[in-house]
Amino acid sequence: MPIPPDAIARPGEFELTAGRDTGTLDGPLPEAVYLPTSTTAFETTEGQPEQQVTDREVAALLIATSEQLGAEQVDRILSANQDFNGSGRSVRDTTDGQVYHDPHYSNRRLLRELVPLADAADQLGANPKSVADAVAHTLDQVWYKEYTHSDLLVAQLADTFGNLAQCRQPLTSEDIADLQTLATEAAGAGGLQEALMIVRAATATGATLHEGVHLARQQVVSTGASILRSQANDMVGALQALNVVRPLSSFTGEIFDALAAVDFRERPEAYQLFRRIMGFVGPASGRSALETVASIINYTRETHSIQEALHRVVSDSNRLESTSVIHPELARDRYFTPHRGELVHSITPYRTGRRLNDGVRDLERLTFASRPRGDIVAEGAWVFDPAINTWYSLGGETERINAIGESPQVRVTVVPYDVSMLSDTPLLFHMHPDGFTPEEHDKVGFAFPTSVDIAAAGAMEQSAERPVPLRSFIAHPLGITEYTHPADNDAIQQVAGGFDALRDQVIATMFTSHDHLRRAVAEQGAERITRKLIAEINGYLPEGFSIIMYPQGADMEAIIDGN
Repeated sequence: MPIPPDAIARPGEFELTAGRDTGTLDGPLPEAVYLPTSTTAFETTEGQPEQQVTDREVAALLIATSEQLGAEQVDRILSANQDFNGSGRSVRDTTDGQVYHDPHYSNRRLLRELVPLADAADQLGANPKSVADAVAHTLDQVWYKEYTHSDLLVAQLADTFGNLAQCRQPLTSEDIADLQTLATEAAGAGGLQEALMIVRAATATGATLHEGVHLARQQVVSTGASILRSQANDMVGALQALNVVRPLSSFTGEIFDALAAVDFRERPEAYQLFRRIMGFVGPASGRSALETVASIINYTRETHSIQEALHRVVSDSNRLESTSVIHPELARDRYFTPHRGELVHSITPYRTGRRLNDGVRDLERLTFASRPRGDIVAEGAWVFDPAINTWYSLGGETERINAIGESPQVRVTVVPYDVSMLSDTPLLFHMHPDGFTPEEHDKVGFAFPTSVDIAAAGAMEQSAERPVPLRSFIAHPLGITEYTHPADNDAIQQVAGGFDALRDQVIATMFTSHDHLRRAVAEQGAERITRKLIAEINGYLPEGFSIIMYPQGADMEAIIDGN
């Protein structure tokens, strides 16, 4: 009997909330913090007691993690990190151009990740010794520690434990033993970080740790080292397509067991097709996310081939009527998968009840997502309805295209949706993430809309079934930029066509070279330089167009209410 969509849904919903922010560690500290006597991982200041740490951030991180895990367990983890620390004592370039030697480099980075891990472990009621053993065991498995960032491994564990806490899943001693076994096997296959990324992505869908480890072990066992590393990103991308859908984990397991059975040479294409179906094919054909998952499972059971099942779903979708504005009559609450809590990146469209300021804080956090850490780095697209405090994520995909001899380009693909069906006064948000800015002075350009951004806003207004006043915003590393425009699509497209050239010309006029801009940013700060450029560019824009930048943490609710 075919599985109905409702049978796949997880009963009830859970609130996704952030763990403790390390920013709370700026309060008063003792004059000095002492490490347990067994720890020799820190380079100490000449003339100070051997185990004294006077670096304020490191001391604060030690206090925070020791409160949750216990000083003995933190010492166990830092001892496992000692070999990593040897190569990590490197110089760091700061935003003001200064260069200095950081003796705590590796431990500092590890402790920053250990704070949310300890917080999640505490929420889970986990045994601190078992948690410390899992972290230390993972670090012990690394073969070439001098070439490895230990914090990136701990980050996977921190987010995995955070996912379990948010999804109200257990963390048992058996789960931790499973995790340690996986770490040993994956390290032997040369794909430790990749395996941990798979577990992290699986638990974000609502899977238990045992189920996540099972999925990762399948990939480890069925592929060699080089294949594991190359295919892990495809598998993680496929799992991330379910991060807001959250079907019952048994159905997630059934889908990914079937994908793991595909010949390894054809598996990447199958993972990618599954992701495209969830993000584009299903929404474009008017299916809800759960209906799409149900179709994939039912066809797989019928044909015993998930590859054939995926192609059937695509074929079915091609026979359904589709228009450039997707099914205005389709109830938006069916189209957008319900999600509770923080805004996240997902290829699958979703909705969540959240105040404007709370959502903007989420976007500000997402702008600092780190690709090396395994975070999703994307532009995204959200529409906020102030009348009912609801965010609608349009889903979609962000691709960074690196062409030889050209600057990297970003391509964003989103299934269009009639904004007039979402709000009478819609606010459109997307982001220019920090992960796309290689240097500090690049943040200046990222604070501006691109020609594509401006044109897209005009097209969304133009294609709406009824006229609505659309306001457009960009979250970026320096704050929130609003780009205002009149309700005239022809004028919008005309300005859009020349905006990139205008921006680049103004920057080139004010700063004669990249080195000149870099020095100015180092001396005055990126925000101050950006505001000067905005004032200059606004002088060239036609009436009705303007650019406004609000600082990080701005009260956007008051700003919207005041206008």
